[in-house]
Amino acid sequence: MLPTSLANLYGPCPFDGAPQLNNPRADTRTGAIDFQGASVDRSLPSRGTMVMRLVEQDGLRAWRVRQIYWYTELPPDAEIPDHSPTEADRAQEPALQQAATEFVQAWLSADYQIMDGLTFHWWEVPRAAPRWIRMRSVNLEARAHSLNGLRVDFVASLRVARIIPKSVRGNLWLVQEGNQWRVRPVSFSLWF
Repeated sequence: MLPTSLANLYGPCPFDGAPQLNNPRADTRTGAIDFQGASVDRSLPSRGTMVMRLVEQDGLRAWRVRQIYWYTELPPDAEIPDHSPTEADRAQEPALQQAATEFVQAWLSADYQIMDGLTFHWWEVPRAAPRWIRMRSVNLEARAHSLNGLRVDFVASLRVARIIPKSVRGNLWLVQEGNQWRVRPVSFSLWF
């Protein structure tokens, strides 16, 4: 369900110029940095957070972009670090800032090969779907956007552990490749 070409996987840059990147923070292997700046698509909020993952590649540790969230208000139960709790985590903040800056610069120049190297490919990490969650229903609202595709907002009703009702909201960014719609994974958002 993912695009096969890198241009479709990452798509045109949504930023209308380099956004301001601030408040880098790390908590062991998860990092985050906030951004503020105008978007090409005026329906997007002007701020959000880039979520990062510390990975090991060829014996080196490096920060990679996992997900990008645009929001008007961050949901209170978002699992994103709000600060760097230890001295070792605080020492990672410059590396987080550098990785996010390189990613945005590559996106602005449409260098999808560089972007791919700066991305944590979470969709390639094998994991089984949790058996304790069942989807009861989902409402979808798709609309065309100026980034060559569709943005699909959704609200899903879940049942957790067979008894606890839970609502999840988020969005998918789709691009048409051939005769199929495919999901851009870096800008996929999900909030419990």
